Amino acid sequence: MGRVNLLQASRGELPATAFVPYSHHVTPTIVATRGGEYLSAWKLGGRAHEAASAGEQAEWVADLNNAWRGLAEAGVAFWSHVVRRRADAFPRSAFDGHFCRRLDAAYAATLAGARFMVNELYLTPVVRTVGDEVLEALGRREKEDVPAKLRRQQDGIAKLDDLNRALGSTLRRYGAELLRTYEGEGGKLFSAPLEALGQLVNGERLPMPVCRDRFGDYLVVNRPLFGWHGEVGELRLVDRVRRFGMLEIVEYDGKGTTPGDLDGLLRAEFEFILTQSFAALSKHAAKGFLERHKQRLLDAKDVARSQVAEIDFALDQLMSGSFVVGEHHATLLAFGESADEVRDHLAWARSELLDRGIVAKPVDLALEAGFWAQLPGNLRWRPRPMAITSQNFLCFSPFHNFMTGKAAGNPWGPAVTVLRTASGTPLYFNFHASPAGEDSEGERLLGNTLILGQSSAGKTVLLGFLLAQAQKYRPTVVAFDKDRGLEIAIRAMGGCYLPLKSGEPTGWNPVQLEPTSANLLFLKGLVRALVSANGSEVTHEDEVWIDRSVDTVMTLIDRRHRRLSLLLECLPDPLNEDGAHPSVAARLRRWCEGGPYGWVFDNAEDVLDLGTNRVYGFDITELLDCADARGPMMKYLLHRTEAMLDGRRFIYVFDEWWRALSGEDFAELTKNKGKTIRKQDGFLVLCTQEPDDALQSPVGKSVIQQCATLLLLRNPNATREDYVEGLKLSEPEYELVRSLPEQSRRFLVKQGGGSAVAELDLSAMPEALAVLSGTPDRARLVEALAAECGEAPEQWLPRFWERLGVPVQPLEQETP
Repeated sequence: MGRVNLLQASRGELPATAFVPYSHHVTPTIVATRGGEYLSAWKLGGRAHEAASAGEQAEWVADLNNAWRGLAEAGVAFWSHVVRRRADAFPRSAFDGHFCRRLDAAYAATLAGARFMVNELYLTPVVRTVGDEVLEALGRREKEDVPAKLRRQQDGIAKLDDLNRALGSTLRRYGAELLRTYEGEGGKLFSAPLEALGQLVNGERLPMPVCRDRFGDYLVVNRPLFGWHGEVGELRLVDRVRRFGMLEIVEYDGKGTTPGDLDGLLRAEFEFILTQSFAALSKHAAKGFLERHKQRLLDAKDVARSQVAEIDFALDQLMSGSFVVGEHHATLLAFGESADEVRDHLAWARSELLDRGIVAKPVDLALEAGFWAQLPGNLRWRPRPMAITSQNFLCFSPFHNFMTGKAAGNPWGPAVTVLRTASGTPLYFNFHASPAGEDSEGERLLGNTLILGQSSAGKTVLLGFLLAQAQKYRPTVVAFDKDRGLEIAIRAMGGCYLPLKSGEPTGWNPVQLEPTSANLLFLKGLVRALVSANGSEVTHEDEVWIDRSVDTVMTLIDRRHRRLSLLLECLPDPLNEDGAHPSVAARLRRWCEGGPYGWVFDNAEDVLDLGTNRVYGFDITELLDCADARGPMMKYLLHRTEAMLDGRRFIYVFDEWWRALSGEDFAELTKNKGKTIRKQDGFLVLCTQEPDDALQSPVGKSVIQQCATLLLLRNPNATREDYVEGLKLSEPEYELVRSLPEQSRRFLVKQGGGSAVAELDLSAMPEALAVLSGTPDRARLVEALAAECGEAPEQWLPRFWERLGVPVQPLEQETP
């Protein structure tokens, strides 16, 4: 503290370079300081803690502590930072369709005022090549020869390289990225580690070139000012002035620390920098510290025996290697537009910490020292370091964060969209799950998605919105819809929608397919399904006749003249001798013209065109209650749409999919495609109201296990059996689904081991809601308008909005 007092007494305003210890890059990932230390900077995505149980969080800290026991040793220090800042998070994209462009522009405008906040996590290991200040002082009296200096430098670099390798393994689950130099425009070299360090003292992140001067000479580009009495400081940026104040943690609850004690700060509505340092002590020094602390308690004579016992236990744990002891400091720098706003932010943070049993005091007279102590390596400027265990440090700095997803580097490129989380942070949503920090573009990873939501919970709006945002990838979409919920959205995307109505001719004629081996095999299976639809057995002799009749019609009859009823002419007399087993012809006649199901397949021409549009929707509502026809019709649709899986980006959508699971072919498709569709660059989106019916089906559990992403809307009636045992949610996740507020437009997103509560609030977008919240009545209105005005969305959409009384807003930022 002597240096701090001297600094404040002098007030000669030393140049910022006096407080910045950084010299130059010795490798692309390692920076040397003027004092002979070496450091690297890691950026972490963090681990999603919001829906993790206390037990899970304790396990995470225990795993980190096990690693820290081997990483932290005398001469090694760690700085951790949480930088909470505002961000413009929406990824703008190009869309072909009129509606999708308008939707994207309107949503971007809505989010522009959402005040997104992001938490950026950093970890900076620092290796001292002289591990003791006394030795360092003695060393300065003796001139070090060049070979010895080179060996010391090489040893320090090698030690930090080893430390970084170990950290890379330890922090793999935390989305850790080791920052390095990179090449900018014109081949200029820039330093990502310097940029991370610079934002700690500049109040903004700026590009940092690697210049000829020492880094310390130009890292600080925005002038910091400190008042005579501390309390509130200023940062003079080019275009504005940022004011700040600081808190420091001075004590915590005698019961000890628990994982995530500081997590409440991650929800703050203001920008801040949370800095912590942990400089490991040797076991000898740590033992001496604990013994001196014990003696002070004994000298006080009024100490509780439990406190002495706790220190004895800590000594035992220290000597057995259960943890490492180090000097720790923690400060919070809060930004504000005015001094009063800074004080309000500090008061909120102080109250938040007190609720967790943590005492924090304003950094006033030592404000300047606390400000510069944010820089890794500045051990001497720390205002009030105190000894704590590595377990304590990792409870304070457990690298927790809210699930953020991936903005880029996903299998299909940029994120589908961005959602706002309950904590105000952006969640970059993707159907696919891919490793954080890795560029997975072009890889064919699992993207199957399950959406669960009760009636009127917003499931249809959410699904339609995500499909519209996914149009940036220009995928082929085939949706099996119920109650015409997606019809308006699909038509607005420029797609083709076909409501299948029981008893009305479908215009399907599978016998007019090309006579390829795959189609012949399918047709034979389809005819078997038709003749066995009422439960009749298909004998070996029946199969022979079915195969023979299909081969005959498909090879000898011209395509234009082929019909299902022609198969009857190739089959024997429909009546058998005893009537006990109806012939194939007798059973097939039900599906031919004049029979009860002649409207399904026995049409003069096959008009099912799947080659004109990119998005197709089939309303199967009436099929779900038509037991005999449902299976064969789904079999044909799936055969035709499966042929579209030729390597193009593909999305299969199934609403109320558990009801279709009763069809054997559909069940097999969802089971098999759930596992293999990713290899064809596609994925399934499965929607239903409740999970119990799907979980009870023969293949339902298998399908759900193949889902990379779960979107779970509010369900106050959710059962632990379905959600915890069936969907494998944690207890906190289960409770979140049950307790989400009604009309909150929030839902749980679970993906890749993490989860977050996100929201989709389109209340300020009446145009979009009119399209996405489809109903049968509105669907019939659109059908009539499209017939009157034309199928192009630009033709019928204005009339649709006009009929509903929806105001149409001009969107200046709409881009083609």
